[in-house]
Amino acid sequence: MTEGICVVGVMVDNRDAHAKQVQDVLTQHGRHILNRSGIPHPDDPNKGIILVTMLCALEEKEKMENELNAIPEVQTHCMRFE
Repeated sequence: MTEGICVVGVMVDNRDAHAKQVQDVLTQHGRHILNRSGIPHPDDPNKGIILVTMLCALEEKEKMENELNAIPEVQTHCMRFE
């Protein structure tokens, strides 16, 4: 499996309800995470935007994205560099 740099954007539409679940998924994949930053949405402080930079195989990135997207009110988008 070829590793590449992935930047995953995560939008959490209801931080109060889903922050713990999102944190648990990110923790499970922590060995691949190089950097993580998060900010509240400028128009709604209960929405959060998280950027995660990873060094991993495509399969690992997809696994994390699938787990995050399975959480209600959470969506992801990714850029991958090889």
